[in-house]
Amino acid sequence: MKQESKRELKPRLRFPEFINHLEYKGLAKFLKEYSEKSPTNTELPIYSSTRYGIIPQKDYYDGRELINDGEYGVVPEGFFVYRHMSDDGTFKFNINRTGQRIAVSKEYPIFTTADLCSDFLLYLLNDGVEFSRFALMQKKGSTRTRLYLNTLSSWMTFLPSCQEQQKIADCLSSLDELITAHAQKLVTLKAHKKGLMQQLFPSTEGEIQV
Repeated sequence: MKQESKRELKPRLRFPEFINHLEYKGLAKFLKEYSEKSPTNTELPIYSSTRYGIIPQKDYYDGRELINDGEYGVVPEGFFVYRHMSDDGTFKFNINRTGQRIAVSKEYPIFTTADLCSDFLLYLLNDGVEFSRFALMQKKGSTRTRLYLNTLSSWMTFLPSCQEQQKIADCLSSLDELITAHAQKLVTLKAHKKGLMQQLFPSTEGEIQV
């Protein structure tokens, strides 16, 4: 990438206590692949990595359990997992926060991080515009876009210090909590409005006409 393009990728907003120079780095040195496998008759709970998070496989497929060919991949608590194929070029990365080790499709890449804040990386990959562009560039003449772990590891970006990464992740997490709270309040208000409407404009449906 040209130096001019690099400058454009530098954050325009930073916390005032962090003024150190940002370095342009690849993810390769920060991502550690995890390749433990579990047999087909695994006793681990089986999950799917989806755009809505990590979901028990039976819940995701309406009670159906898919037949797995061979073995499962194992995702320890706190490790990343994602589908490496996408029909529209969008990828969703998830962190196992189920409180236990889980089994997933053996095709899913699984990794953990070293010297990199996991929550920061999660926001960077799932919500970062520049990474989204990088992912779309991986579509090469196929109907599906493939993003293998070695390709993900080759992506380069500006990375702040671990302390700044954590501060950014905490800030964004607080905003997510606020959004969730307001969304829940909106649902409650809509239900309240519906109840008022039913009382203000009662339905005559089902009444006997004299």
